[in-house]
Amino acid sequence: MPLLAWSDKLMLNISTIDGEHKQLVSWMNQLAIAATDNDNDIIKNLFENLKQYTMTHFKNEELYMESLDYPDLPRHKAKHFELKSMVAEFQRSLNDNQAININEILKFIRHWLIDHIVAEDMKIKTHRSQITN
Repeated sequence: MPLLAWSDKLMLNISTIDGEHKQLVSWMNQLAIAATDNDNDIIKNLFENLKQYTMTHFKNEELYMESLDYPDLPRHKAKHFELKSMVAEFQRSLNDNQAININEILKFIRHWLIDHIVAEDMKIKTHRSQITN
């Protein structure tokens, strides 16, 4: 799987969130590299790190949205919950040593992350601009 390159098109101009998004991309790339080696222990460890960092990021992002009185927060949280549920299922499969395709999992998470930033998180940027002008 090709590595995911960071693009300034994904920038919200909110330093904390942008930094976390960049770190998520980095974790995904590390996992993609490990997947080529087929080392299940490393893959499990990196997947756990990615999962934990994602949970921290979601919490931070939701707190930031609360601070802005973001009107679409409940729906945004629901989107986060959807991914948390999928990631938990993927991790159960990994931990149970079920036959899974880590590249398919990475592809799903990659598309989810990019789509989420572009379609959902950019709305935070727009809302912030509206309330600060």
